[in-house]
Amino acid sequence: MTPLFVATGDAVVRVAERRAEPVLEEAGAQCVAVDARNRERVLAGCRGGGVFESEDGGASWHDAALPATDI
Repeated sequence: MTPLFVATGDAVVRVAERRAEPVLEEAGAQCVAVDARNRERVLAGCRGGGVFESEDGGASWHDAALPATDI
């Protein structure tokens, strides 16, 4: 089953197999996108905090290092 990622405003939550778990706790989490070609790659936009990227389905995250932090 493909997980669903949800931005709550305070975190990104992964929902899979009847479980919901926060995978990125970051203030301003407002949008999430999963790469259609690679489901392991997930991007999360955080208002005033920039964009974070995961390349392992949300297990770990790093700053995507975009030139501006406010999205």
